[in-house]
Amino acid sequence: MKLGGALAVGAGAVLLLSIGAQTSAAPGLRPVRTLVTTRAPIDSFAQDGAELAWVERPVGKRCKRVLHLRSLRNGHETTAKIGCGGYDDLALAGTRVLWNRLVGGGNLEREVDVMTMGKHRAQPLELVEVELNPVECYRLNRTCVPGHDPVLAGGAGVLAYATTAGVRRVVRGAHRPLSSFRAADVLTASGGRVLAVRSELRPGDGCGCASAPAWLPDGSVEYLSHVGLPADQNGELTRIGGDGSGHQVLTNDRRFRQSLDVSADGTKVAYGYVDLPDSRRVIAVAAADGSGAHDVGPGADPAWSPDGTKIAFDQGSAGSSQIFVMNADGTNATQLTFGAESTQPSWSPAGTKIAYAVNGGISVMDADGSNARALGLAGTAPDWSPDGSRLVFAGTSGIWAANGDGSGAHLLAAGGATPRWSPNGSSIVFQSFTPWWDVDSRSELYLVHPDGSGRRPLTFDVPAGWASPAEVRDAAGRLVSRFEIPGVVYDAVVGARVSALPEALDPQHASIVFFDTRTGARRGLVVLAARTIPDLVGISGRWLVYHAGRTISGMDMPRAGATTPFVLLRRTPIGLSLSGNRVAWAENTAKGGRIRALTLPK
Repeated sequence: MKLGGALAVGAGAVLLLSIGAQTSAAPGLRPVRTLVTTRAPIDSFAQDGAELAWVERPVGKRCKRVLHLRSLRNGHETTAKIGCGGYDDLALAGTRVLWNRLVGGGNLEREVDVMTMGKHRAQPLELVEVELNPVECYRLNRTCVPGHDPVLAGGAGVLAYATTAGVRRVVRGAHRPLSSFRAADVLTASGGRVLAVRSELRPGDGCGCASAPAWLPDGSVEYLSHVGLPADQNGELTRIGGDGSGHQVLTNDRRFRQSLDVSADGTKVAYGYVDLPDSRRVIAVAAADGSGAHDVGPGADPAWSPDGTKIAFDQGSAGSSQIFVMNADGTNATQLTFGAESTQPSWSPAGTKIAYAVNGGISVMDADGSNARALGLAGTAPDWSPDGSRLVFAGTSGIWAANGDGSGAHLLAAGGATPRWSPNGSSIVFQSFTPWWDVDSRSELYLVHPDGSGRRPLTFDVPAGWASPAEVRDAAGRLVSRFEIPGVVYDAVVGARVSALPEALDPQHASIVFFDTRTGARRGLVVLAARTIPDLVGISGRWLVYHAGRTISGMDMPRAGATTPFVLLRRTPIGLSLSGNRVAWAENTAKGGRIRALTLPK
């Protein structure tokens, strides 16, 4: 189906292409011409119609950067000294230009001036305060939009930039609101249209903080959840039904709990927590609802004996912890292991053996510490099946199960930690991490059958994840369309009839998604055979121009996405952009810089 003569892939269509390979015979590589040569290296470049803008960095003159504006129509050129502190992006509309300049700040916040050109000199347009603190994204009950510097766009008479407050348009040297679309991290303008895209992290309906699950006899699960501020300094006792119903937070004492076990009769819990004032690791015993808690001694990773009379645990500093056993009231603590670090004990159902983690592997010993032997299994956090014949543990790349002697090891679920067998042996609960922030993760509880089938979430229905809403406005700020794609969007282009955004489908494939600019309706999907997401340059007529690796190519939209390479680059392009039917970019050579261009075929 054609879309206004510009796209031949209908809604839902899927094509598989190899980006960078020529899939149409004509017109082949395009001739490239040089528009400008410079003696100094070029830092940034932009174009709009007959106008070019670039910033030169004179060799040996670090803070003497010079902005150039040149008309290809009459050769007229103006310059302005803009000093240092500028970024590498430029936006141009006619002879009006925008760039960013760092004013000050640190790792978590900074001040950025959006700059424009006055009469032969740089002129601040707006001072923008940028919050970069990722801790804000650790909160799990609201949508998070990461902070970033203002993004700029220009073309066909429209000059705009986006901040956390919305999208601004620059008119006669001043800014005015164009849209209330907040915190766009992709902004592009063409043909009197401005496309803004924001990637945001949505929390789903889980807590993103579930850990250390333990079964109760009735089939419900007790676990730790972080429900206060700061999120990494508490673990409240929490309960949920085995079917995901009846979620209930039992405590609100802000204890920094790290491990948990429930007695076989379901009446008591033992947990390890960190006493924050002096960072002592302590074991406490309480009723199953958390009431009546009292410390029974130093240690971590407590595990109830099947008869409820003893607790196995580990104690010691990092790298030297050993397994101990004590009475349930904390008396008569006896060390069972010596030598290599040993942690995370688990009693067999008969109470005759203890499995534990030692030096990244799983071992088993008799309950008195004798007859210790390694099972040849790489992993941590072992747990016995109800009949004592099998073990489940967190191993390489996920949750594993094996026979009690270490044989028959096999993967049950990719990713995960602290697996625990249900009392009737029908399910295994474990915690698994999903991406939440570049340096952190969300943890939820999942269930899986002992044969590895039926993996399903327990503590949530709607998963947390990235989404990218977008909107198109005209030059007057009137809404043209809205649309959204899942995942994070790093790039976008807008055309009169078609807009395109790249997206990652899975670890092996990326794609380009097409939308009707006028209505926001999804119009097609081109799946790329290569995982690399291309840099989109622009849309002109039938061509979607993109850059992948060293090649600038065009996707022929009326021909259902056939691709043609236009030029194979020798150097990294700077400010690669499309204006009308001209693709232009800057590049640096040993002698300075140059601005080059090619013309799209008809």
